[in-house]
Amino acid sequence: VEGLAALDAHTFRIGLAAPCPPFIWMLAMPYTAVVPREAVETYGRRFGEHPVGSGPYRLSEWRRNHRMVYDRVADWRGWRRGPAAFDPAAPRQPFDRLVFPVMDDPSTRWLAFLAGELDLQGEIARDSWELVVDPRGSLRPGLARRGITLASMPTLEVAYIGINMDDPLLGTNRLLRQALNCAFDAPRWEAYYQGRVQAANGPVPPGVAGRLEAPAPYAYDPARARRLLAAAGYPGGRDPATGRRLRLVLDLGHTTQDMRESTELIVAFFERVGIDLVPDYHNWPAFLQKVAQRRSQLFRIGWVGDYPDAENFLQLFYGPNQSPGPNRSNYRHAAYDACYRQALAAAQPEERLRLMREMQAIIREDCPWIFIHFARAYSLVHRRVHHYRPHDFPYGMEKYLRHQ
Repeated sequence: VEGLAALDAHTFRIGLAAPCPPFIWMLAMPYTAVVPREAVETYGRRFGEHPVGSGPYRLSEWRRNHRMVYDRVADWRGWRRGPAAFDPAAPRQPFDRLVFPVMDDPSTRWLAFLAGELDLQGEIARDSWELVVDPRGSLRPGLARRGITLASMPTLEVAYIGINMDDPLLGTNRLLRQALNCAFDAPRWEAYYQGRVQAANGPVPPGVAGRLEAPAPYAYDPARARRLLAAAGYPGGRDPATGRRLRLVLDLGHTTQDMRESTELIVAFFERVGIDLVPDYHNWPAFLQKVAQRRSQLFRIGWVGDYPDAENFLQLFYGPNQSPGPNRSNYRHAAYDACYRQALAAAQPEERLRLMREMQAIIREDCPWIFIHFARAYSLVHRRVHHYRPHDFPYGMEKYLRHQ
């Protein structure tokens, strides 16, 4: 392959056609992990079912839809040196076995955790939240007395309602898209999710270099939403030509109770300003297919950062990335695309950050999304597990865990 060269048994060179600052982040992703050629040649397309690597744990059991079991590799080099090194005489030792059971039902996971059958609970269901956390955000005393701790951190996750810019109604009417953003009741939404989310002021989450920190230009303001609707040609939410209320369809990829209840809330937000929002529920594959085929008008979805760089979120609006690529809104803007290309090639970090903030200003004004929220992660951990921390990129973190 042109641009790729094996210089020797341990050195691989990648030649880039142009500067790409985020490329170093991409190399840290699991998708670019080195795998043994002989294993790939042996297993072919089934290589993913027979993973071969050089890590601290070896897959010893895989029962589909039931559980996966990993056993510690005693002579792994990292146990002897590096951040994961340990003293065999120390009171805290790595786990000899890691078991990952498959439990689709949140209630089943919660009961298994309370019974001590699970050491980690990486998700707290909305209907369990008040049983776990008090109004001040602290762990309930009853759980704390059982040796359970609460860990939390902001995430690189943004939730949004995408607007198909190829839609003849929404794609050409920026005032209408701005009105939709002003109609979304972010304070009520934060309360519904019990303070576990933060209203999104744009596409880039907090903590990412290059993020535009300014308040959202079209934050919740129902009175302003009505004015924008009138300016967009829909006074009172009605089409003067027909006298009928504006009707929009929102596609959704899940049918869970939380999805339905939260969607009913969104429907109520738009009802306040005179818009009829009609939910259309699908299974996940059908939902993705409809969005990729540009048949959706509005669609509720999210993005979790692959690496901590604003470019990973801004690529979602780059014209050449439109559907079936990650630019699911099919947004196209000549000045934005030019800034994106310049940012990718910028040699100076300050110039690159400036360009990324400029791109966000364009997006926040054009509103190809209804910006919903940035999420925060919460986890519960039993006392016998030490050194656990939530992480945006949790690949291979198990080697740091210890028990007494």
